Amino acid sequence: GVSKQREVYIMAANYLRTLDWRANPDCLKNILNFYTKAGAADSLAGFYLGCAQMEIDEYKAYDKALQAMQEAAKHLSRSRASDRETQIRVLEQHCDRIRRFNAAQGMLAADPAGGVTIYQQLLQEVPEQQVRLRARGSTCSRLHCRCWLNRYLIALLCCLSLMSCTLAQRLLRSRL
Repeated sequence: GVSKQREVYIMAANYLRTLDWRANPDCLKNILNFYTKAGAADSLAGFYLGCAQMEIDEYKAYDKALQAMQEAAKHLSRSRASDRETQIRVLEQHCDRIRRFNAAQGMLAADPAGGVTIYQQLLQEVPEQQVRLRARGSTCSRLHCRCWLNRYLIALLCCLSLMSCTLAQRLLRSRL
């Protein structure tokens, strides 16, 4: 009865995830409804995390990614997983990093040194195994849900150690 029905809802939602659900709002609505009807909080949280990743990777829409991650945290709180609290704490840390990343991006035009300071702090927080460069070269630094930093910042951080802050600020302004 209910057990099989739950599995069917999860299988249906999983199948719909393989389709182009971004182009079809009904498909997206059905994915959310099926996971909800199945009571699959973990699967729903995973879906929202996947959405967050897509927003970052494909659209560089960090605000939308943050919203999706917050939805994932909400559903994780309903999870029955034994490590639920740990997952929520890690996810909240990633949300905080994305908020700080967004703040740093906003600061670059008005206060380049302040923005770079935030970027440096973010880079220091990321374990070495979580940092990677993408082939396109426009972004770097994965923070589990991959809070991306602009490629030129890596070069800028090297410049900051070699140049005076004034010259580095001029370099930053010329790149913006």
